[in-house]
Amino acid sequence: MALLDAVEKLVDEGYEAHARAAFTKGFQIRKTGAFRFELAPKQDARADISSAVADLPEFEATPGMMGFLFRQAAALDNRLRNARFFDPYRDTDCTKVITQGDSWFAFPFVKPVDVSENLANLMPVFSLGCPGDDVADMSGDHKLADLIAALSETQADIVALSGGGNELIGDDFPSVLKTPLKARLAVEYVDADRLQRKATKVIRGFEKILLALVAVKPDVQICAHSYDYPFARRAEGTFLGPVLDDLGVPDEYWNGICAHIIDQFDAALVLLSNRYPKNFFRVDLRRISGNDIANWSDEIHLNSETAKLAANEFLVQFKKRLGCRFGTQSG
Repeated sequence: MALLDAVEKLVDEGYEAHARAAFTKGFQIRKTGAFRFELAPKQDARADISSAVADLPEFEATPGMMGFLFRQAAALDNRLRNARFFDPYRDTDCTKVITQGDSWFAFPFVKPVDVSENLANLMPVFSLGCPGDDVADMSGDHKLADLIAALSETQADIVALSGGGNELIGDDFPSVLKTPLKARLAVEYVDADRLQRKATKVIRGFEKILLALVAVKPDVQICAHSYDYPFARRAEGTFLGPVLDDLGVPDEYWNGICAHIIDQFDAALVLLSNRYPKNFFRVDLRRISGNDIANWSDEIHLNSETAKLAANEFLVQFKKRLGCRFGTQSG
């Protein structure tokens, strides 16, 4: 049995803890970009997977799947998460949320615990996220159809979107930068026209999603979040710092450059909320980490505790928006 089949069988049979243990012991995660990852089985996966499922009868796991994609892991993880959404003991009158987006909403199986998973500890959450997704993916025909189907099935009150990071500070990060001969401000290293074009493309994608969902459920509330200000670092496994270093940008401008990009994206979200005040709102996560590098897992991902703070901020904004009650189960 291939390693993927081993994990999937555990998911199918409802062994959530074993599935997560098998995945964690069997796979290693490699960062390929700011928001992008790939998976490969560990060399000792056979022994580790066998020990993870040793107490399950008639279960055998062997390593494989060298080309295993993070999307497959995300799909399996979402199945585990969404089984809890349909828990018969949940309060059916509780406000329900669908989350769709990038690795801030979907970091499958392993730590850091993402924002969506933390939110699911507070209220029913149906997860469709996938690490590495950008808004073009989310607003594309296939994923948009999945989102519409999920809204129709769950009748969720809110759809929360996490997107824009890949486009602005992900793989395309170098394309929004420039190297002026003499710069006195961090903003002078950002190509304003290119940044605006990219932000506009993201917002148009959100708008496409919004209009499609409102056509299905006119009273649905849709939100997207700004990102916190990342800390660019010059260290192994980092992404933002090396890009800036290669361009010859002095260290003292690094975080200011990233902050400016995040601020421009947040401003674009505000404009979208003004355009669709009945159905769209933005959740501001800037400074959710307290501007403390210790509260980050890496350059662009919050650690588990800070993601919990972000989830709480979503709850605050949901309550302001709907005045609804929260909880995952009836008392």
